[in-house]
Amino acid sequence: MRHLSSILALLSLTLLVAPLGAGAQAPPARKARTIATFDIVKDVPGVPEGITTDGKNGLYVSLFILDEIWHVDPATGAKKKVADVPGGGLHGDLIGIERDPTDGTILAAFKRATKVDLFTADHPDCRDRTDTSTGVYRVDPAT
Repeated sequence: MRHLSSILALLSLTLLVAPLGAGAQAPPARKARTIATFDIVKDVPGVPEGITTDGKNGLYVSLFILDEIWHVDPATGAKKKVADVPGGGLHGDLIGIERDPTDGTILAAFKRATKVDLFTADHPDCRDRTDTSTGVYRVDPAT
């Protein structure tokens, strides 16, 4: 029993004297940097809503109220507009984006809106049976 007590005392002393992870360095402070910003168009801010990779070294970014998809090079910040979704003058919000890895197309979720307070539980857009534009759109960035 005395031998066990000595071993436990030695282990406790070792833990107090030697720092955990001896030789390990503290991770460097993380720094965020802006990759790209988007302009205000007709008093509407370009607010990024979603982001997905292009399967190479770039990103696709969807803009919430502007209903646009942009390609962004994160290394340089260069950007190019890829599509208006759904287009045709419909108004609403992009609410999700993903790249289909099987063919490289972009899937974008769009919710049509007509001056509705989305915080009102009974807003009419949720009950509009004539809404045929709300849904998921497939965009080919190559065209």
